[in-house]
Order: sequence, then structure tokens, then C-alpha cells
Amino acid sequence: MNKLKQPIFLILLCLLAAACEDSRPEISDRRGMNLYGKVKSVTDSMYTTTFSPEGSILRQEAVLVDAETDYIYLTPELYITSDSRWSNYARHYQVIRSKDTLRVIAKHNGYEEMDREYVFDAQGRVVRYLHFDGMMPIVEEYKYDGEDKHPSEMKYTASYEDGQDIFTCRFSYLEIDKEGNWLQREVNRTWEIVMYNHVDNTEETSTQTDPPFIETRSITYY
Repeated sequence: MNKLKQPIFLILLCLLAAACEDSRPEISDRRGMNLYGKVKSVTDSMYTTTFSPEGSILRQEAVLVDAETDYIYLTPELYITSDSRWSNYARHYQVIRSKDTLRVIAKHNGYEEMDREYVFDAQGRVVRYLHFDGMMPIVEEYKYDGEDKHPSEMKYTASYEDGQDIFTCRFSYLEIDKEGNWLQREVNRTWEIVMYNHVDNTEETSTQTDPPFIETRSITYY
């Protein structure tokens, strides 16, 4: 390769690498919440969540009670939280990203524990979300129809000492905004409750189906 062509070749390689970087699916809390584009905030029946332009959570405000949490970033991969209910309770959170996973580790008084984890498919769609309600692990698993951006089904499993609560939701989308994010959907939900009997090592399962209901959310953009 002659001296004139070599710099041009290197420039083309750099441009190609930058284009590949830009085309990679976003690995963030925002994408983990099934949001696309430069969403600034989303409000559902429980919370208003505000994001940075890069998709990291900046603030969560509860809708039904007076409670909010601010996320204060020391670096893009390390933050602390300021909770209006627990002013003296400080934790550091380490954000670990890989090709298809976002994992957040909570650190407090020398201890580390998982806070949440998102797993994404090759299209950047969340397929698994692990989080906790107190000490109870909750796993949400998502299925999609073909290339659709939004899940057709979600299986939610909450595990505790005496059993599991499992519910399956099937979604029908009623309103999509111009950025391709859903604003309203119908939910058909079936429950399965499994109770363990530790005395005779048996389990009892009960099921129920809820009437269909509508979920809505509002979205703002940068």
C-alpha cells in the first residue's frame, strides 16, 4: 500500500468503526424498560422515571405516595442514590455493561449484592429482567412476535420461601407514538400461585384469570 493510500484507508476504517458503534443497540435502563429513542421521561401507574440523554435513570418519583429517588452519577458506571424516605442510607451502585447485558451491583458497608439485571437479544429488545422486592427475586421474561419491537407476552415469577407467584400477561397494542413507543395496551393476565408444604414435601397450585385491562403511559423526549 503506497503512502498516499494508507492514511485514506485508516480514515475509512475509523469511519466504519464509528458507524458500527452508532448502530449497536442501546444497553441501558431506558431500553430495559422497553423504550426507544431519546426518551426523557415515562410515567405509568406507579412511577415517573426520568432518564439522561444516554438512557441512565436520573430520578424516580412514585405516583401514589410522596417518595422520590435521585440517582447521582460519580462516573458513567458508578452512582449513589438519594432517597427521600431514607436520608441516612447510602449505597453505591456499579453499572456493568456487556454486549447483551446490563447488570447493576449494589455496594454497602463492604457487601455486594445484585440490584437488577437486563438481558437483551441481538435487536436490543429486553428478553429477561431480574430485580428484587426486598429479598424476593423477581424474574420477568419477554417473548416477541417476529421482528416486533414490543413484547407479545411476559412471564413474571416472584419466588419466596413458601412458594411462587407466576403470572403470564399477553399484550395487544392499542396506541403507538411517532417514535414507535407504545402509549396504551390491553393486558390479558393469568395467575398461577404455587404453595409449598414443607412438612410433607408437597405443593398446591391454584390459578385465576383476570378480566382484560388497559395499561397506559405518557412519554416525553429530548
